Amino acid sequence: MQTQPVGDDLQVHFYCKDPQSKTADDCPSFYQTSKGSWVVQGDALGDEVGAQLRGLKESETFLEIPQTLVDRFVQQYVEERYGVDLGPAPR
Repeated sequence: MQTQPVGDDLQVHFYCKDPQSKTADDCPSFYQTSKGSWVVQGDALGDEVGAQLRGLKESETFLEIPQTLVDRFVQQYVEERYGVDLGPAPR
């Protein structure tokens, strides 16, 4: 399932940023949206990295990701990093 581009009516709210950021305006950061998805802000990387990503368009510099992907990321990360199975993500 692919998310359609969102219009300017989407509201984003700052959630957190890298604790090692040097200034208040430094990225990367996560924002939660008014529709329950997430926007990720970060530095653009070079063509070599872009070539390794799946379906990356030249126009992409920040992106919206669904809550289900965040849930899956957290579940997988915790299991791989700490050996803890959180079970299925809530629906």
